[in-house]
Amino acid sequence: MDSHVGSGKIITAPLITEDGRPIKDPLVLLEAASDKNTSEGAQATNRNVIEVDESAERITDKQIIEWKLTLHQIGLDVLRTDRTMVFYENKENLSKLWDILAVYAWIDKDVGYCQGMSDLCSPMIVLLNDEADAFWCFEKLMRRLVLDPKLHDHLETLGGGDYLFAFRMFMVLFRREVSFGDSLYLWEWDKEKDKDKNASEDGEDGPVPISVFMVASVLKEKREKLLQEARGLDDLIRILNDVNGNLDAKKACAGALKLHKKYLKKVQQAKKP
Repeated sequence: MDSHVGSGKIITAPLITEDGRPIKDPLVLLEAASDKNTSEGAQATNRNVIEVDESAERITDKQIIEWKLTLHQIGLDVLRTDRTMVFYENKENLSKLWDILAVYAWIDKDVGYCQGMSDLCSPMIVLLNDEADAFWCFEKLMRRLVLDPKLHDHLETLGGGDYLFAFRMFMVLFRREVSFGDSLYLWEWDKEKDKDKNASEDGEDGPVPISVFMVASVLKEKREKLLQEARGLDDLIRILNDVNGNLDAKKACAGALKLHKKYLKKVQQAKKP
């Protein structure tokens, strides 16, 4: 994969350019015995001029390029994670956290790496001495969390991670998003599906309302536009308001069922020993 993984080092500067050219002598955090050293290491990374290694072979595999481009971002996030804890004054513990996140980003290509993962993984490192045990606990936790981590991460960056913008959809049962005729179809469908779901619980806390997956379906429909155009909460609300009166209820219902199926699969996987 990469010689830095498992080396005890933490990448804090890019290893590769976006077109796959290896970077000459990339900076890595060699010592992280204190907050002072950590900060200096990160600052030094930002000051350095990136030089392409012309003698090295260019990487053409897009998945490898994408993965290597995330490694330094993982490193910068690791340096910010639980920094008040004495536990992370030990460089070895920091490198364990980086290793696990780097490997996870490689094996789960659909999810990759998103900000916030380091916060979820940190307790595993603290509680478990063995790095492999910590990795598999983190991997199992990730199975049951977010259906679309990239979109969730973007919404959180915009300040919409609490999904307050979706409350109106729940409160008036999508009445503004669909036509009058479609709203009747949607309400009947929603009632029947929740009856079916109540017959068998989705998770330990009981069934998740099907309307939650309807909201997820709407977000998925606008996913690319949200990722490309939304730069703040105002943009987020504007893009979702464009749905008003134009939402295809049957298409949204079909999308909700697909997402619900995906969610159930994650729940079942998480229950496996």
